[in-house]
Amino acid sequence: MTYKLTSGTSILRSDGACIPADPANSDYAAYLAWVEAGNTPVPYVAPVPPPLTRLYKSTVWRRATDAEASTIDAQLQAAPARLRRLWDDSTVLDTDAAEFAALSAGFVAAFGQSRAGELLAPEM
Repeated sequence: MTYKLTSGTSILRSDGACIPADPANSDYAAYLAWVEAGNTPVPYVAPVPPPLTRLYKSTVWRRATDAEASTIDAQLQAAPARLRRLWDDSTVLDTDAAEFAALSAGFVAAFGQSRAGELLAPEM
C-alpha cells in the first residue's frame, strides 16, 4: 500500500481511497503508522496551469496610448481585407491563431519587440 499527498488535508491511497486527516479514522491511523514505519508518501505536485493564450481586443486599446492607437488603426486600415475582417469581427485575440503572427509582426514593426509584447500580452 502506498499513499499520495493531495492539495488539501486528505491523503490518497494507492487503491484510490481518499482518506481524511482525521485521527478518529482507522484508515488515517493506518497511514500514520505506515509513515512511522519509515515510509514516505508521494508528494503533492500542483498541476501546471495552462498558458495564457487569449486577450480581449479592448485590452489592447486600453493598454495603448492615443498615439499608439492611431498607429494601430492606420495599420489595420492598410492590412489585407481578411486580416482586417478577423480583427473587426473578433472580440478576443487568440495568440495560438496563425493570424496572430501577422498582427504581432505589425505591432513589433511599429512599436518594437518589448512594447508589442506589452500591448499583446495574453490575459486569459
